[in-house]
Amino acid sequence: IEVNVTDKHIRAWYSFLETGADFILVMEDDAVFEVDTLLLFKDVLQFVRERVVEDKPLYIDLAGGCSLQDLEIDFLRGEKVLNRFRIYKRPVTNTACCYLLSRSLVENFVATLIDHPEYRLIGIDWMMNQLFIDLWAKNVVVDCVHAEPPIIRHGSVTGDFISWQQHYK
Repeated sequence: IEVNVTDKHIRAWYSFLETGADFILVMEDDAVFEVDTLLLFKDVLQFVRERVVEDKPLYIDLAGGCSLQDLEIDFLRGEKVLNRFRIYKRPVTNTACCYLLSRSLVENFVATLIDHPEYRLIGIDWMMNQLFIDLWAKNVVVDCVHAEPPIIRHGSVTGDFISWQQHYK
C-alpha cells in the first residue's frame, strides 16, 4: 500500500509538469480542514508572493504531523516569518499529508527519480526526505518552509482518521 501511495504522489507531480502552473498543492485523503483553513491559505499566497524567488525550488509543509522531537529535526528550525511560517535551514518534510511544491522543485524531484528509480519503493515521506538529501548533496538550494502551527490537520496523526497502516496491523 505504501508504494501505491508514493506512486500517486509521483503521478501527481508528472501530471502537474504537463500544465503551465507554477506550483502544485498536494493533499492526502486524511487532510482535515479547520474552520479557518481557507482564510489561512491567503497567508500561504502572501508568503509565496513576498518570499519566492522565481525558479528557486520551494517546499511548504502545510500539515505537519509527527512531533519534531520524534523526528529529531528541531535543530533545523530557523526564523519564523509572517507569524505562520518557519524557515528551515535544510530541506526536510514532516509528512506528505499536505504540501506545496514549486515547478522547479518538482522538476528536480523527477530528474532525481529518473536517476534513482528504486526510490519509488520508499514511503512518500521518507522518499521526499531522500530526494532532499540528494539535492542538498548536489548543492541545489531548496527553500523549505513549514506552517507552524499547521494550516491543515493531519487526520491520521490527530485521530480524525484511522490510518491504513493502523487498519492493517
